[in-house]
Amino acid sequence: GFDIGKSFVRATLLTLSGKSRKIDNFFEETLDINSDLTYQEKVSAAIKNILSKAGKVDKIYTSLSSSPIIFNEIKLSLIGINKIKLVLPFELEGQLPFALDQAVLDSIVVDENIKENSSTVIVAAVKKDILDEHIAMFGAAGTLPDKVTVDLFEIYGLYKSTNNLTDLDSIALLEIGIYSTNIILINSGKLKYIRSLPKGLSTISKNIASSLNQDQSVALENILRFGLEGSDNKQFDDLLKEKFSELLNEVSFTLDNYATKNKISNVGKIIVFGQSQEIKGLQDLVSQTIVPAQLLDLKSIFNKSVPGQYEVSLATAFSSSVTENFNLLKESSASEANSLINKQLIVTLVLILLIL
Repeated sequence: GFDIGKSFVRATLLTLSGKSRKIDNFFEETLDINSDLTYQEKVSAAIKNILSKAGKVDKIYTSLSSSPIIFNEIKLSLIGINKIKLVLPFELEGQLPFALDQAVLDSIVVDENIKENSSTVIVAAVKKDILDEHIAMFGAAGTLPDKVTVDLFEIYGLYKSTNNLTDLDSIALLEIGIYSTNIILINSGKLKYIRSLPKGLSTISKNIASSLNQDQSVALENILRFGLEGSDNKQFDDLLKEKFSELLNEVSFTLDNYATKNKISNVGKIIVFGQSQEIKGLQDLVSQTIVPAQLLDLKSIFNKSVPGQYEVSLATAFSSSVTENFNLLKESSASEANSLINKQLIVTLVLILLIL
C-alpha cells in the first residue's frame, strides 16, 4: 500500500492469508528538495526503489490525498453497490466545482435500510487530471496500481474493521499533518463527514518563525522534536501552544457546526492518528481544548507496532471490507469506455445521416 506526500513516499508490505494480515515491512523514501528532477520524476524514482526493496508483490494499492477530493453524502432509494454506481453521475449533476465529464466518482456504502430499500453513501469525486497524474507516476516507475483509493476512506475502514463501533455517540478521528488537518466524523458507528482543513504543522511553524524571526525549517524541526512538552525556549513553547490551540479551536468549531446542522450528538471522543501521534503533548492538549482524546492503537491487531506515519499506507494495503468495492482506477476506465462508446455512436449516427 502506497502513501504519496509532497516530500515523501511511504509504503507498507502486507501479507494476507485467509482473514489474517501480517505486516512484513515499512518503506520510506524522502524526496530530495535540492534535486533538479520534477516532483513527478522524484516520486516515480521513489516508487521504483521501494518496489525493488519489497521484492515480488501480488497487488499494488495506492491512496490519493483527501485534500483535492470532494465528498458528498447521498441517500438513495435503492440497494446494491452496482446499481448505486450507475446513478451517481445523475445524483451529482451540478453539485461539483468542476464539470462532471472532468470528474471520476466512486462511493462507499455507510448505511443500508432493507425495509426502506434505501442506502446512504459517501461519494468521493476527483478531477480526472489529478488521478491521471497519480497513475502516470507509477507508469514511469514501470508498473501500474491495481487500485486507487482515498486515504481517509481507508483510515475509516481500518478503524471500523478493528473496533466494535456500537457507541451511539460521535467519534472523530483527527490528524494534524504537515500541510493539512484531516477530520473523520463517525456517528452511531457510521461515517458521516470528512473534512480536510488546508493548514497544518507547516502553517504553525511558518507563523512561529515569522514571530520569532527564525527559519521555518528550524521551527518545524523543533515542533517535531520537542512537541508541546517544552524546549529550552519559553517564548517558542508559549507560541506553539497558542497556535496549536487556535487550530484545535477551528477543529472544534467544524465538528460542532456539523453536529448542530445535522442534528447529531456532539463528539465525545477524539482519536489522534497519523504522524501527529508522535507530537509530544498533543493528546493532552486535544483533551483540554475539545474532548477526551486517545491515540489510535493498532498494536493489538497486527504483529508489530505501527509508527503513525505509516498508518495511511497500512490502511491502504489493508483495504477493509468497507472499501473493497471502492476503486477510482476502475471507475476512470469505465468512464473512458463509456465516453468512447458515446463518441462511436455519434460518429455512426452522423454517417447514417450522411448516407440518407
